[in-house]
Amino acid sequence: MNKLKLLLTTLYYLRPGQALMYVIRRALPPRSVGALTPPGPAGLEGLQQPIAVAGIYVAQYTFRFHNHSHNLRREGFDWCPDGTTRLWRYHLHYFDYLREARRGSDNKKCLIQWWIDANRQNSQPGWEAFTTSLRIVNWIFFFSSAAIRDSVPPAWLCSLYRQARWLEKNDESHILANHYFENMKALLFAGLYFSGADAERWCKKAQRELSRQLREQILDDGGHYERSPQYHCLMLENYLDLYNLASAAGDRVGRGFIDQLRSAAERSLAFLDAILFPGDLIPLFNDSAYGAAPQPASLRAYAARLWGYRRPQPAPVALIDLPDSGLFGLRLHSDMLLIDCGDIGPSYQPGHTHCDFLSYELMLQGEKIIVDTGLFEYEPGAMRRHVRSTRAHNTVVVDGQEQSEIWGEFRVARRAKKLAAAIARDGDGYCFQGEFAGFPAIEGGIRHRRQVEISPLAGGDALERLTVEDRLQAAGRAARAGRRHRLESYIYLAPGLQCRQRAAHAVEICSAGGAIADIRAAAAGGADTELTLSLEAGCHCPEFGKKLHNTVIVLRQTVSLPATLSYTVYIRH
Repeated sequence: MNKLKLLLTTLYYLRPGQALMYVIRRALPPRSVGALTPPGPAGLEGLQQPIAVAGIYVAQYTFRFHNHSHNLRREGFDWCPDGTTRLWRYHLHYFDYLREARRGSDNKKCLIQWWIDANRQNSQPGWEAFTTSLRIVNWIFFFSSAAIRDSVPPAWLCSLYRQARWLEKNDESHILANHYFENMKALLFAGLYFSGADAERWCKKAQRELSRQLREQILDDGGHYERSPQYHCLMLENYLDLYNLASAAGDRVGRGFIDQLRSAAERSLAFLDAILFPGDLIPLFNDSAYGAAPQPASLRAYAARLWGYRRPQPAPVALIDLPDSGLFGLRLHSDMLLIDCGDIGPSYQPGHTHCDFLSYELMLQGEKIIVDTGLFEYEPGAMRRHVRSTRAHNTVVVDGQEQSEIWGEFRVARRAKKLAAAIARDGDGYCFQGEFAGFPAIEGGIRHRRQVEISPLAGGDALERLTVEDRLQAAGRAARAGRRHRLESYIYLAPGLQCRQRAAHAVEICSAGGAIADIRAAAAGGADTELTLSLEAGCHCPEFGKKLHNTVIVLRQTVSLPATLSYTVYIRH
């Protein structure tokens, strides 16, 4: 499919108003605003400080974002330094480091003044709507702190006011999703920080839009609708920040809105507890990485400061059944299995989607054993394409094609569609079944159904084995012609694990402490079902900018469809 067709197919999924704004934003330059002397701050003395950040400070003018450090000279401070990624430069302009305890107050003040002096209106990336939104919030938290509240320079207030007026005219209604939410959050912060007609208008619009976005973006099971655990944590921080702001604003915010924010945060906290692996580790499905969002413990502590939140005692044994988000699995003390069968969503903004239908992660005795590839960067190129691809996940690739037609850094054209997914108790164990229709580049497409039989030990306190059975069915003309298809099933092992092939279709997985599991594969009978198993080099990207080597088990067979491919993970105890 050529690029024009990819673009047209992608545009088909946009909302009409969103598509119109997309054309406007691409065709016209950002709208400028003049400088004005702002009304005095309305006062947010009751605003509590947000979640602190750490790890950015290396030295006063050396910053570390996403595992990459860069030194910026005091003289001629460069706000768009060479040798850094676009996302790294965004972080420089977010000003998250105002929340970093190790960075001195004088250094923070210097950086604010230098930013004002060096970044003219509409320059990039400093005056992009997303970076402006995060910077507005960070500045207001800093300006409201006891250390500087009564001595914020007028020039800083003028700059902040101008940024808010600019954001109002240049929001990301062409992107929507978490970007638009951040825009409205920033407008509410500015509207409640300042007084006057502009501030009133910002408050009114932001409260209306945020209330609507909360209803839309939080699924019935409490998950965020972009279906990325990383972005779920980032959005949960937003709900907490907004609750913090609204509570400090007194009667300028309605009680109903405050209650809506608290409900959103509590539901999101409950969802997060349900999907966390032991050790407070998020799953790495879709665009997710460790360290890119606040830690779950920090989010819980923030909620405790705001309203006395107390985390319910986690159940040591829990069935995970979150159909709206598409996450299913089982937690047995320090063992856990989590399977992803969530539809692509929202349909009009699938930018953080990976081809990971029916993929899973497995933890044994508190250590992840089978892992998602993770997330390395957002820069265009081979690594971004790889981590989003079907072959980068613990699922099946057909004829080398993708479950969904991913392209660019954040685009999806023709999409896989979830058909069914459920998990239930089955005798002494549990059974997951999920199915989707995908692989649009294959004429007629492919239906992939996966069944996972989960067997605990007799005592029920650990996993004994998993049996993964995949059935693939062709459709359309390809099915009628009896065409043969190449199937490849991938299993990504955690870095540091060793894998020894014991037989043609069997491997032993070992850690430093010895053997921990065996995997044995099988194909359906028939003359054309020859199965091969190989051990190949792969990569695991648990954090932005970090690529670790690991072993990938790949099962291959070329068959006529329908066909069944299965393997069992036997856990050593």
